[in-house]
Amino acid sequence: MTTACTSWPGRPRQLTARMCASLVFLFAVRPALAPSRALVLQRLDWNGPRVYTLRGRGHGHTFSVRFEQAKFGASHRKVVWVTSPASKDSDWLPWHYPGFVRGSRRITFKGLDSAINGSVKGMDPGRHVRPRTELISLSVTVDGRRWPVPSRLFDDLLEPAFNDDLEKGAPSEYVSGTISKGGRRLTVTMCGSDGAGSYVVEWTFRRNLHHSRRFLDAEWYLSDPSVRHEVHPR
Repeated sequence: MTTACTSWPGRPRQLTARMCASLVFLFAVRPALAPSRALVLQRLDWNGPRVYTLRGRGHGHTFSVRFEQAKFGASHRKVVWVTSPASKDSDWLPWHYPGFVRGSRRITFKGLDSAINGSVKGMDPGRHVRPRTELISLSVTVDGRRWPVPSRLFDDLLEPAFNDDLEKGAPSEYVSGTISKGGRRLTVTMCGSDGAGSYVVEWTFRRNLHHSRRFLDAEWYLSDPSVRHEVHPR
């Protein structure tokens, strides 16, 4: 496979210490997001820009992946607590994480270092999420043909790290992609963080539209992107 985007030369990996504090992962399945235009156009508080497009080529094929984020609330989702069972490691008290309801499941948001160990009675889970940004759109095009992506593969991802402080025209060192020799498979990796909670998501997009994703250990990946230890969702 041919690497299309790599780390931007000369930039220290400060994000390793800044991002890698906790990993909260859960797979997702949700109907398409319906963003509010007012929230989409608001100034972002973190990890801009609003729209970032990854472009690359390899083995005679070209691809582009367009990401769009907005202030949280653009998709009008109610924030709920997602509870993990009590265990010895949690002093026999349950952990609670901000999330949302999709169908009959409660899904944890990724990119937050926000968890409560114990009672959350009277506490608003939305206060941990409202200052953040959410990924509201992800579109993939390979050789001029669009490969539709279901929102369940990105609707739980907060604070994508696109980094608008890079030089104009420079690729983000936290988003990368590779295309397979036959052009039937595109692998894209993206980092996200709120400054403490962090994640690395790796999508595998396929021409037959049987897309999938997995999460990687953020600390290992940010230290050496060739080391891809998978972590499993809660």
